[in-house]
Amino acid sequence: GFKLPKKNILISVQDTLGDEATHCAYQLHELGYKLYATKATAEMLEKNQVPCTVVGYPTEKKDGELNVADLIESNDVGLV
Repeated sequence: GFKLPKKNILISVQDTLGDEATHCAYQLHELGYKLYATKATAEMLEKNQVPCTVVGYPTEKKDGELNVADLIESNDVGLV
């Protein structure tokens, strides 16, 4: 079987999967995971009261802001 990670989780989904992703993200939040999400996904989650930290896309590099590549390279997330 699949074991859930013990680390944070990064979420990025297309708009058409928003309802399903929001439900799953809420459940993960309730289980105590810290959620990271790309900008569009974060807007969708926050609109539905699912807390998350916004991260930039891998091509976005701004001083002081995390992006997807940074999270993966630093091993801060256990599931993408």
